[in-house]
Amino acid sequence: MSGVMILADGLKRLKALVNLLRANRKTDKAAALASRVSFLEAQERSGSKLPRVWPNSYVTVKNLDSGETYGYKLVFPNEADGGKGNISLLTPLGMALIGRERGESFVYNSPGGLVRMVLLDLSNED
Repeated sequence: MSGVMILADGLKRLKALVNLLRANRKTDKAAALASRVSFLEAQERSGSKLPRVWPNSYVTVKNLDSGETYGYKLVFPNEADGGKGNISLLTPLGMALIGRERGESFVYNSPGGLVRMVLLDLSNED
């Protein structure tokens, strides 16, 4: 997944979040997020939509084991609100989604064990 494009301001915020996590000794989360961020490259705002998941993306995912479909907005931790469908990019699912593209299947480690998902749809805010 090298060279995945993300808006420059989003990449800057992600890197700052990694540094904040390290400073607060949340090394596991910092390492997990840093491993996802390392594949990202900055792109200036251009009118064109990025074809990948990044902060503020709206996503529709399907659990491949249960068949259930969910819609979320991927946000920074201070904006998370499960009741509104806003999930933090620091959740296991949030970290697994960063950089993914429509149609991509992936597995992430949830508190209940491994979960197999597919990204059905995504749209990005300007």
